[in-house]
Amino acid sequence: MRIDPSGKRAEYIVRMEELMAGLDAIIADPSGFEDIQVRAMNSLVSAVRMCYRMVVDVDVERLEVELERLKEENRRAAEARGELGYGVEGQASSRP
Repeated sequence: MRIDPSGKRAEYIVRMEELMAGLDAIIADPSGFEDIQVRAMNSLVSAVRMCYRMVVDVDVERLEVELERLKEENRRAAEARGELGYGVEGQASSRP
């Protein structure tokens, strides 16, 4: 089995760009939660540092897991604050 380094590198670049865009979205959200945004900033700094050295799949996957964790925490916090992320005009929710 032969591993194509340039192909792997291209894959990691795409993954890092997606990861950094996701973190940036959390940071830039004006209705975001400060503690979650600070953690997202720390993760973004880690991602930028990784860009300056050899990136290994474990690092990218670890940050992707952290991004998903931050997104989920953000969703739960917004839900607890009463922001469901959807609604029907003129009607209150009738969910039990």
